[in-house]
Amino acid sequence: MKKITVVHLIILVALVMLTGCEKLITGMGPQPSIIDKTEYEARLNVLGVLRPDTLQGLPATFVHVEKTVNWDNTDSTEVWDVLVNVIEYDNGVAVDTFQMKYGNFGDVHADSYYRNRQFYAQGGRTYGLLCSKEGFPELKAITTIPVLPVIVQGSWELGNGALSFDIRRDESAVIYDLVFEAAGQRFEERVRRPETGDIHISLDLPARMNIDVVLTIYAYDEYLSEYLSYNVSIKPNTYIAQYSTVENGFGCFGSLNLLKRSFVY
Repeated sequence: MKKITVVHLIILVALVMLTGCEKLITGMGPQPSIIDKTEYEARLNVLGVLRPDTLQGLPATFVHVEKTVNWDNTDSTEVWDVLVNVIEYDNGVAVDTFQMKYGNFGDVHADSYYRNRQFYAQGGRTYGLLCSKEGFPELKAITTIPVLPVIVQGSWELGNGALSFDIRRDESAVIYDLVFEAAGQRFEERVRRPETGDIHISLDLPARMNIDVVLTIYAYDEYLSEYLSYNVSIKPNTYIAQYSTVENGFGCFGSLNLLKRSFVY
């Protein structure tokens, strides 16, 4: 019997890797084109949503801020001493600043959010976010709130177990959520703005029940749309880029607008 030398073994392993590694769960997946820095850098992590509606008369807009910690650090990520400002722009010029305060608004809003009782965001307006904390780079972001969704006049058709209508195109909105609420039940449908033209909606409905239905149309800006549709699946041995829609930090700062319409079905 011939002996397998070390050289033969190396050649054999190389051939197996070249011909069959893609079938193994331990095979290499897509890898980065650059090498990230290995040193830990403290950053702020945010989830901020500007919206023009209210909850019990108070602004629904909020900014949630956390801090990153090193892998061997057991400290909490919660921070309550960040200077959070929302800046309103008009044609690229800052015209107003709203400082967001940490805490709750009684029974309406929970702790860990930054809010401002006097700040009511407006559809179609552009707002920036600045988050500052000692020892962290200043986090920056910007969003343009979609305008109020508009159902194109004459497009509403309800009957024969179906509903169809068109939503007027808005370049600042990418994804739309349709929420139907009736008799304690809730039905949702998500659509994406097409490349051209208005957004056509066509839905099959259950048999008529002669009940009141509330339809809410949520229009999300490009950043919130990206956040809602981002693929966070984890594949072994595959490089996953860090997700963020903000500068000098992590997370998402986006906006939405919404329209409510009631009808009997």
